[in-house]
Amino acid sequence: MLQCPLGLQYTTESKDAVLEFHKAVVALAEYSSNVSTFLDKALECDRNFIMPHVLRGCWIVTGGGLSFDEKLKACLTAVSDPDTKLTWRESKHVEAVQKRAAGDAKGAIDTWEEILLHYPIDLLATRLAAGLYFLIGDSTNIRDCLSRVLPAWSSTPTPPGYECVLGLYAFGLEESGDCRKAEEIARQALDLNPDLPWAIHALGHVYEETRPPEEGIEHMTTWKLHWIDSILSVHMTWHLCLFYLDFGDLAAVLEEYDGYMKPRMDDIFALVDGCSLLWRLECSGFSPGEERWAALTEKLVAATDNHAMAWFDLHIMMALSCKSAKDQAARLLLAKNLLDSMSEYVPTGKTINHVVTQEVGLPMCEAFLAYGNEEYDKALSLLLPVRRQTARLGWSIAQRHVIFLTVVKAAINAKNYRTALALLSELKELKPKHIATARMFSMVKEQLYQQEKK
Repeated sequence: MLQCPLGLQYTTESKDAVLEFHKAVVALAEYSSNVSTFLDKALECDRNFIMPHVLRGCWIVTGGGLSFDEKLKACLTAVSDPDTKLTWRESKHVEAVQKRAAGDAKGAIDTWEEILLHYPIDLLATRLAAGLYFLIGDSTNIRDCLSRVLPAWSSTPTPPGYECVLGLYAFGLEESGDCRKAEEIARQALDLNPDLPWAIHALGHVYEETRPPEEGIEHMTTWKLHWIDSILSVHMTWHLCLFYLDFGDLAAVLEEYDGYMKPRMDDIFALVDGCSLLWRLECSGFSPGEERWAALTEKLVAATDNHAMAWFDLHIMMALSCKSAKDQAARLLLAKNLLDSMSEYVPTGKTINHVVTQEVGLPMCEAFLAYGNEEYDKALSLLLPVRRQTARLGWSIAQRHVIFLTVVKAAINAKNYRTALALLSELKELKPKHIATARMFSMVKEQLYQQEKK
């Protein structure tokens, strides 16, 4: 049994295996692209070392939505050997990844939180718990999970990976509404390590909430060399595109999408970002064209029967609801099949995702399909009752904004200008620096005036 640089015990006799695994954990917390490389090296040093399989298993499950069944099965087989002797902490990590693989997000989080009560400096448990809180939309606990462990990281000398914890904390602060403190903590993290994509990302979210788009563009481009080679590169480019879109530079949006995002859409996260961006372009009154939609939709529909997350299903429906599709009959059939598949999925379990799919995912998918079919009154009537529940779908405020935008556009297209104006008034107070919101507010105000003058 050997210790890592954080003083945590691991069941292996290989010092090199422990060091490589520690590098993998830090890389995961940094959102670096080197996680798999370090895990491979750790297993080369000791093929019986369990923890690399635990980390890889969690990584595979989190990337659900595309097929990784065989790789996941191999990881679960490796961690389930009853003859392997593990520390209490390691056995709890095994328990957590097994629960996560079974779809029990709450059970996995509770297990990682149990580890953190005893080992608050366990960076892997911290990163995985915070990451899963993000995926289920529990922004308060992203923040509080980090708050609970921070005192253990305040020793001198600073433990390796402290800046990662600060980056995670900054994002939790922003998502729970404290943008001022989030900016302070993110900059503190970047002072310690400028090559920290998640801290740059957290700061980007702060800018999206509080600053005009030109400042967001400057932030993303200034720090680009520090995030372009990370696993967040497509997502960070998506953020840059949002700033360009708000600024009204459609040419820059398409240049980034075609030149950088589109060639790298090889996982569900990148596909979701691409779909969200194209849908926002549609809502802005600009059709990105059937070729862009077709290339994206072809990859997304492969996950139609997976139902890893209601959030993924919603974006599949988004792609299938787009009127730019070449074959409308085929599009509608695929959309109906998705709704049927979601309905069949709901009674098969009682996990968070089953409940969210039934109560939020299905009505939203029905609403987006109605919107795509130009049934705007129907779309609005389906969206208004669930729009306050969008956080249950998980992910970030910025990502979920696509739903709010669709509600507004449904109201406008239904000529329900009073509802549209009320929604935009709400958004103006939340994000006063958004140029596109101010522009849309003025347009709708004039449309309401003209409607009532008749």
